Amino acid sequence: MFVFFKHFIAPLLSITICSTGSSLLTTLLIVKMGQFGLPASMIGMLTTSFFLGYILGALYLETFILRVGYIRAYTTFACILTVVAGLHGLPLNPVLWLPLRFIYGACTVGIFIVIESWILQSAGKEKRGQVLAIFMLCLYGAQASGQLFFRICSLNSVTPLLLIALAIALSIFPMTTTHLRQPAFSHAAIFGIKKLFALSPSGFLGCFGGGLILGSLHGLLPISLKSLEFTNEEMALILCFIFLGGMSLQYPFGRLSDHWNRKYVLLGSYTGAIFFSGLLFWALKIDIPSYLLVVLPAAFMIGGFFFTLFPLSMNYTCDFLTESQVVPATAGLLVAYSAGAAAGPFIAPFFMNIFGPIGLFVFFSTTAVSVIIFVLQYRPTLRPL
Repeated sequence: MFVFFKHFIAPLLSITICSTGSSLLTTLLIVKMGQFGLPASMIGMLTTSFFLGYILGALYLETFILRVGYIRAYTTFACILTVVAGLHGLPLNPVLWLPLRFIYGACTVGIFIVIESWILQSAGKEKRGQVLAIFMLCLYGAQASGQLFFRICSLNSVTPLLLIALAIALSIFPMTTTHLRQPAFSHAAIFGIKKLFALSPSGFLGCFGGGLILGSLHGLLPISLKSLEFTNEEMALILCFIFLGGMSLQYPFGRLSDHWNRKYVLLGSYTGAIFFSGLLFWALKIDIPSYLLVVLPAAFMIGGFFFTLFPLSMNYTCDFLTESQVVPATAGLLVAYSAGAAAGPFIAPFFMNIFGPIGLFVFFSTTAVSVIIFVLQYRPTLRPL
């Protein structure tokens, strides 16, 4: 087992170190924008700039990655991120921050394409789900641990930015010093979103649906819980259980997808999302006594099902791909996910206006039901490879 997984130590270690710094930067910028009293419209523009760079990077960086290889591409993206992170230490200027956030988004997705393509191309069909699960665990663990730096440094000093730049720069070393060969490109194919959708509509829509759900969860769940008059301590506990569930069930679902039909595992994950979203809707609507005894376990399971939607969809899509199609397919799936994550917070409020704060869970269930109906009705013209 160790002999197999040692092939992924370098990319997993690199993404863990890099994500630790990047997650700290995201939180730091939100805090700084609040301190400087930027209007909500400007904060929205900065967020949009990041996602625009993320989506365009996913669409156009694959050619560069295929030309120079994984290691050189990762080094290039990480070096640019280090410089951009440092430039955020200049006096606050929204006009300057807009292009910086755009570049940061493009290079961030470039790093994800490199790491995920490396994993998908090397893992093989029998172990791909398990390796993807470990990748997601490293990613979420790094994002959580990055927040701990706030306890050891002042936000008004340059120390956080130095730590961020240092972490991103250090992430280069595992990739550049590994003695293992990077996956080779053999007649790499380049194709667009339309071709990817034709290859695996269910996997593509699964990624988009996962983005809709997780984008809304990250952006609107705290607002929904606050409107339901949860205390800050209760909100923190619920969110903690969601993220714990998301991390705890990654590997079991990944292992399950390596032994069972991946289509049915994906459908099972979306079905679980429907059930526990409905359970939370019911518990919050009727305000049962000791409701936290229902809410917390349901939150744990919601995290477990929600956070597995994207890796399961990606894993299922790879069943229809040749080795030469992995890089452009990874980029296309990231476009689908990020488009969903950007659209979700704009669509979900319509449900919240109709059903109140608990309408967010109606949106989760509606999205999941829509994906399941499509997957069940669609009959693929291609068989898994």
